[in-house]
Amino acid sequence: MILIIRVLAITSFLFMLIENGKIMAQSTPLVSFIPPPEESELQKEKNRYIKTLDSLLLEDRYRIIIDLGERLTMDREHEISQIPVPYLICAYYFIGNEERSKKLLNERINKQDYKALVDLLTSSEIAFIKYFSVPKNREPIIKKVIQDYKSNEKATDKLAGEQIIRFSINDQIYRKLKYAFKENDKVNQAKAFQEFKFQDSIQNAQVYAFYKKQGKYLSAKEVGETVCWYQPIILCHYDNIELRQTFFKDLLGKAVKEGSMEKTNYVHFLLRTESFTNPDFFKNLDQRVSEVRKEYDLPDYLWNPF
Repeated sequence: MILIIRVLAITSFLFMLIENGKIMAQSTPLVSFIPPPEESELQKEKNRYIKTLDSLLLEDRYRIIIDLGERLTMDREHEISQIPVPYLICAYYFIGNEERSKKLLNERINKQDYKALVDLLTSSEIAFIKYFSVPKNREPIIKKVIQDYKSNEKATDKLAGEQIIRFSINDQIYRKLKYAFKENDKVNQAKAFQEFKFQDSIQNAQVYAFYKKQGKYLSAKEVGETVCWYQPIILCHYDNIELRQTFFKDLLGKAVKEGSMEKTNYVHFLLRTESFTNPDFFKNLDQRVSEVRKEYDLPDYLWNPF
């Protein structure tokens, strides 16, 4: 009976906030979600809570998040009770209760391997984007990532693999930083953009130096299948057009011939480069895709701009 009352109280609390107009909802383009034809009531409820908690987080209303979130953790539906955990990790940290924040985080990441930890660090969830925007919050997790990778991944060049992992994490964290703030928050959005451009310029220099020294694209055997997959994303975001058209095009073309890079990912890179240089690229994208299907013998090719 107590649990039922709590659930009803949470639902009432949620709708009261919405009806009073105290929550300014902001959607995020990070995830393109196409709902199923018939959405279950449980899924509808989950979506309502996520939307509400996202809105509260963007308003920095941490006390309300904690009040609502702690109540939700008692819900009898596991899918509901787990929703507020990232928000609580973030909210407790930003009100100064780092001990509670770390406890919840450690419970979340307990026994996770490096792949899951990288996914967490580069998550598209607003709560994790905001929490990991603080360097001291992500550094211990990055250390756990590297430790697990070196201990358990079967790879012949783990030093190179470690560097690729770090590139991948940096690439995603700074690109997603803007989603931790409201779209109309001009001050913080400007700061997020400046930080992204600054960090991206550092990363570009480091990526070029790394591959120039390596002289090759690292294979799955050398760095592990998952880490190998991080490379196309990192390189597709590299923004020096001249080097994309020369050094990296040659490097990746060689990798395709040697079998260390999939032809599809190579074409992704080429088209991404064209999108930076051709003002009519997107207007003629269908035609261009049709051309590369024939040119590279990829009949089912679809462009993924990463």
